[in-house]
Amino acid sequence: MSRSLLLHKVTIIALILTLAFSNFIYADSRNFPVLEKLDRYIIRSDEFRERKEARISLLMRELDVCDDQSKEYDLLYCLFDEYKSFKYDSAYCYANKAYSLAVDSGQNDNIVRAHCALVFCYLSSGLFLEAFDEIKKVDISGVTAPVKAEYYQLCNRLCYDASDFNETENWSREYSRIGTLYADSLMAVVPEDSYEYLLTLAQKQIKNSYHKECIDTYKKILRSFALSDHDKAVINSSIGGAYRIMHQNDSAVVYLAKAAVNDIVSATTETTALYRLAEILYEMGDNERAYTYIHKALEDADFYNARHRKLSINPILPIIEQTKVNAVMKQRNMMLYMVCLCFVLLVVIVVAGVIVIRQNRKLKRRSSQLAEANKIKDEYIGNSFYINSEYIADTEEMYKTIQQMIAARQYDELRREYKMSKIARKRESMYESFDKCFLNIFPTFVSEYASLFPEGMIDANATSLSSEMRIFALIRLGITDSERIAKFLNYSVHTIYTYKTRVKNKSIVSNDEFELRIKAVEMHF
Repeated sequence: MSRSLLLHKVTIIALILTLAFSNFIYADSRNFPVLEKLDRYIIRSDEFRERKEARISLLMRELDVCDDQSKEYDLLYCLFDEYKSFKYDSAYCYANKAYSLAVDSGQNDNIVRAHCALVFCYLSSGLFLEAFDEIKKVDISGVTAPVKAEYYQLCNRLCYDASDFNETENWSREYSRIGTLYADSLMAVVPEDSYEYLLTLAQKQIKNSYHKECIDTYKKILRSFALSDHDKAVINSSIGGAYRIMHQNDSAVVYLAKAAVNDIVSATTETTALYRLAEILYEMGDNERAYTYIHKALEDADFYNARHRKLSINPILPIIEQTKVNAVMKQRNMMLYMVCLCFVLLVVIVVAGVIVIRQNRKLKRRSSQLAEANKIKDEYIGNSFYINSEYIADTEEMYKTIQQMIAARQYDELRREYKMSKIARKRESMYESFDKCFLNIFPTFVSEYASLFPEGMIDANATSLSSEMRIFALIRLGITDSERIAKFLNYSVHTIYTYKTRVKNKSIVSNDEFELRIKAVEMHF
């Protein structure tokens, strides 16, 4: 019972350790449903990219058959717009074509818009010097207010981005000041309730460290306008960045993840949300996702050819990768430890199982021996009562007869009446009773005894035991002491040894096997 309990406890311990190890391997820093959504969308990235490429292919087919210069410009600008946050080389190609066509047409609005498109290409790929050189060539005199607003918005972004990526504090501050001036110029030419006005206001607020106010403004934009997925990505990424500065990392994770999902849906590869999210998750200890996201961000930056994004990713990439390697090594070592532990537990379980099985076998054997002993005891006790009762009755009868003969002085008659032959008959009667009782318990003894000799030597159907058989019958009952056997059979010890040796020599099996076969004779229950 104790060993069964031990086996049960060992199994429970092994199960607990396995579950604990599973939790250790797959534990996450926090549970963010939006991250699970992002994981699914990353898997579907190619699907959204294919949709983007399908729209582009449709525009290209329209461009191939277009014979109207005005419409051709619109198609070229649409292709630039599709590519501007998707693939730098193609965006630059179509912006350049649109600019050449606009110059040929002489339409000032189109020239400025196409020129701004070229500046945007330089800006988005990290070529700030080229962008500043090109923006100086743009002449906005005589353009309409919407085009002027686009120009101011581009100048604002160029200066703010240059401020973010410039490591010299004085230059960074100067770019920020100029960017704010362009922001003010933009806000002066657009309505106060417009998307452009609120977006520029939020950008000014974050640049001046009014983080809570800028978050409120961005959220107002999300509530007030029907935005494209790309615009939603920009807003959510900005909110996430503001929360990051305020050290509210949980909120930052939520909005940066939303931005990353919007980027994937819009097939935007010129983005910041994913690598900033990876950085936060790395700090939180979610190394698995940090590794996946930083590599996805690098893949997008390579695809777009955004040099400044690569520069932002490169410092943290090796840190995350090393942490990933360390985590894998730790998991591998833990796995090895658990395998060894499970092996030891398995050995313990097997050993405990073997011990339990052996104990059960011993118990079964002992139970069988006990049942056999009880059967023999019951049989021989009953027979003993019968024999003793008969012996007492005979003894009483004998005493009466002796008394009568002594009283009658019949001494000669008394001597003749009680000769040794009568005692011998009593002993034979006792043997017959023993044979009957023994064969009742072991009905196959005679046939199995006969099988140990050459065929025909022993009568397998005999209903009584010979003197030699009685010796081995007593051995089967567990009486192996030759002296006790001799007293029971009224033989000398030497005679017992002689009978046993003679019988075994006639047998067809070895002497050792003979007694084993005798002891193996089964009793009848």
